[in-house]
Amino acid sequence: MVPFGNKQRVKIYILPGIYREKVIVPERKPYISFVGNENEMSNTIISWDDKASDVDCDGRELGTYRSASVTILSDYFCATEITFENTIVAAPGGAGMQAVALRIVGDKAMFYRVKVVGSQDTLLDETGSHYFYQSHIQGSVDFIFGRSRSLYQDCVVQSTAINFGAVAAHHRNFPDENTGFSTVVFGEFECRGNGANTTLRVPWSKKFSYEEAKPFMDLKFIDGEEWLRL
Repeated sequence: MVPFGNKQRVKIYILPGIYREKVIVPERKPYISFVGNENEMSNTIISWDDKASDVDCDGRELGTYRSASVTILSDYFCATEITFENTIVAAPGGAGMQAVALRIVGDKAMFYRVKVVGSQDTLLDETGSHYFYQSHIQGSVDFIFGRSRSLYQDCVVQSTAINFGAVAAHHRNFPDENTGFSTVVFGEFECRGNGANTTLRVPWSKKFSYEEAKPFMDLKFIDGEEWLRL
């Protein structure tokens, strides 16, 4: 058992399998790592199927935030070779179909070779600074959202939308808030894949030069040089 107020890294090894459960890492239990077997990311799955319109035991709707299959409230969380999944499939425009696979509230979290799979509102990158490296995020509508300051490096961001959808929905309470999502393969810098054709873009879209994109492609964007080595 991980004690409250833990100050040392605790690694929880997770063998391949499908784990049908909701998981919450409490705020007062930092420095926890979920570690799957090497190259078993797609076979090591934490999965649930709540959606925003579902009700709890008191008859109250869960809402988007409480629909999460896995919720990380603590700081310095790490995960590798794990799939976080919500199996709800959202109908385009369907009310109450928000279904979060992974919600991150704690600060300074790192995800290496993980997969986050869902449909609408897959990854709630809520608050804090986070680093995703060589990971896969999949969804259809607003499937990366929140108001954190995060770097997605060498990641696959896969849209499963058929007719229409949206990748990201970042939120700021104030215009000068120091938050944002930074990705290397998502955006208008060196995009690739079926959606990279810019001929049908809106007139005000822009492709960034390397110099314009450079500040968002470095660990300094999330102050990572101060905490990723911990």
